[in-house]
Amino acid sequence: MSLFQRGRKLAIAIVAVVIVLLVSVPAKAIAASLSNSQLVASTEIERRAEAADRELEGYMQKENGDAVGSPADQVAGRAKQATGAAQTRLEDATSEAKEQGESLVDRVKEFFESDD
Repeated sequence: MSLFQRGRKLAIAIVAVVIVLLVSVPAKAIAASLSNSQLVASTEIERRAEAADRELEGYMQKENGDAVGSPADQVAGRAKQATGAAQTRLEDATSEAKEQGESLVDRVKEFFESDD
């Protein structure tokens, strides 16, 4: 790998770190300023930010492993990427289940209210 390619990968990694910091730090600050009723939603934001952070950290570690020729870093980076992606999918599924549950409750309420 040429010096230019290594420098380009390093620049991409630095930009990615900056993006994660721009997303995760405000999310944590917002969560800290919210009341208890709003805290449930903020923890979802925090969990999503942590998942994105883990996935990006894994990407950077894998790229570093590629650059220096370290198979251990490559494997560990891919594992972190997979963990972050799985956590993101879990958050998506949890949100979808919550929305469907709320919708079902609303439909049951409407059914019993229309019967009166």
